[in-house]
Amino acid sequence: KTFTFNPFSENTYVIYDDTKEAYIVDPGNFQSTESQQLFQFIEGEGLKVKNILLTHAHIDHILGLQWAYDTYKVPVLMHEIDKELLDKAPESALRFGFNFQAFVGDVSFLNEGDVLVLNDTKVMPARILGTKEDTGAVIELLMLKETSKDTWEVLSKPAKRIKIGTVVNFSDKLSAECVGLGEE
Repeated sequence: KTFTFNPFSENTYVIYDDTKEAYIVDPGNFQSTESQQLFQFIEGEGLKVKNILLTHAHIDHILGLQWAYDTYKVPVLMHEIDKELLDKAPESALRFGFNFQAFVGDVSFLNEGDVLVLNDTKVMPARILGTKEDTGAVIELLMLKETSKDTWEVLSKPAKRIKIGTVVNFSDKLSAECVGLGEE
């Protein structure tokens, strides 16, 4: 499930499976109404949050981190290289004209090649970068699951740049075309 939160229009994801175990990815909820929306979805689906994942620690991706940590009392997983960004978040927030308290909680580091398991579901280490054929804009795809031969469900970043028919080139021998859009 995707939520678009905060003045930066950041995407927060809740990834879950049939067993109801879940990850919150990039908790960007800033306003209390956004936190309530996220909480109500998780409670309404009967989900048990296993971890909070940070793709990186830019301020827009961590605005709801303390709330998520305090609410679900689960470890935060991130790459070690972003720890300095997380620690300097209050300074970063000031550059955007608002106050932000430093995160206080448990952080564990992910390393290249780590596999995250959500019960019997795996998040594959398959994040690839490409460029849009028509504009050359950089697009990042996270391969979620193969839905049929040579057709995959993916998360794209930035998502708003992908439309049906968009072609993304990864090399001179590999490209992808968007054939459908999922729910926000």
